[in-house]
Amino acid sequence: MTAEFDPIAEDYTKLHQEAIEGSGFSVDYFYEYKVKKTYQYLEKHNITTPKTILDFGCGVGNLIPYIREYFPDAQIYGCDISKESIELAEDKTKKSNASFFLFDPDSDVFPAGLKFDLVIVSCVFHHIPPEEHIKTLYRIRANMNPGGNLFIFEHNPYNPATRRVFKNTPLDKNATLLSAKYMTSQLEQSAFENMITNYIIFFPGSLSAFLPLESKLIKVPFGAQYFIAAKTDHME
Repeated sequence: MTAEFDPIAEDYTKLHQEAIEGSGFSVDYFYEYKVKKTYQYLEKHNITTPKTILDFGCGVGNLIPYIREYFPDAQIYGCDISKESIELAEDKTKKSNASFFLFDPDSDVFPAGLKFDLVIVSCVFHHIPPEEHIKTLYRIRANMNPGGNLFIFEHNPYNPATRRVFKNTPLDKNATLLSAKYMTSQLEQSAFENMITNYIIFFPGSLSAFLPLESKLIKVPFGAQYFIAAKTDHME
């Protein structure tokens, strides 16, 4: 993954925009969308506002400004396996007052014993080799506070438009689409609890008048993406 993303870090956002051009939305719409969905879920379920938040696999930091907007009082961190991406993230998110660290696949702990109340993983696991999924989830869990919340966003392989975009973008040339059922099983095996799946992004920009209906379609498994909310109730 380091070799894959370091060379394209500078152009990542541009390539992402090109990949989703047919959606009728900008990449910023989708970055904010995911953070907003996270915020709304926590609010709906009366979950205490997180004090420490990690954007796991943060790339060049595109989610960070929106995390700061929706969680203004939190300590925000980002980590990634790509050194080039981390350097760009640090430079472009200075106003967000976030901290970043390089994710080391061979280390069992995060730097300085950091523990998180909320971890957001936005379209990252399809880039991680399947044999590393449970190991990675265990490591995330080990660095979360008791009662912490994990949100995993992924592309939905049952959506035709998603499959077409996924097939044609260089960003995902070495990636594998993962179903919600598969990701739920990986979370279960990693000792996460209370998994809830919501499907999202049903309408393109040209049909934006129908966007209010999306909240009623969250259990229909044909949205372009989905997110799984999970909890860790482990005690240290």
